[in-house]
Amino acid sequence: IQLLADLNLKKTPELLGLVEDDKDVEELISLPPDKVLLKWMNYHLKKAGYEKQVTNFSSDVKVREILFLDGEAYAYLLSALAPEVSGPSALATKDPTERANMVLEQAERLDCKRYLTPKDIVDGSPNLNLAFVAQIFQHRNGLTVTADTKTMSFAEMMTDDVQTSREERCFRLWINSLGIATYVNNIFEDVRNG
Repeated sequence: IQLLADLNLKKTPELLGLVEDDKDVEELISLPPDKVLLKWMNYHLKKAGYEKQVTNFSSDVKVREILFLDGEAYAYLLSALAPEVSGPSALATKDPTERANMVLEQAERLDCKRYLTPKDIVDGSPNLNLAFVAQIFQHRNGLTVTADTKTMSFAEMMTDDVQTSREERCFRLWINSLGIATYVNNIFEDVRNG
């Protein structure tokens, strides 16, 4: 919950760099934090020349082959965000476990805590990989605030929901962290049917 807390336009207005128009901004506002994180990751992977797209953090075999089995996406992500701590060696390494270990060493140089093991990356542990990417986002999101006042004014119009209590937000984030298929935006409305 703490790692995903800043994945909104209110706390990180730089996320506006991921979208091109007001319609995209509205869509970005409605996305759950893990989907915002995927959008951010794919944005940087595309800029780095990575040809595949990451679709989720689950342990789905197809996704694991794309993202986690060789740690290639992480190597590209870190090279795009922090070229001073990463190098071509992680991309040149053929052994998946060795590449995952190199990625973790590079992330440590960005002050990312090492609670993830190379095996967790290779096995595609969904929650640990989501948390790892969220931690990279917190330490180096690679986004800058644009001078586009129209888009910025849209973000500035966003206000905290007065009706949403702190406890409701905590329960909502907790429910969403359980991996349930349905995302809860409003705890009072979205869990009404049980």
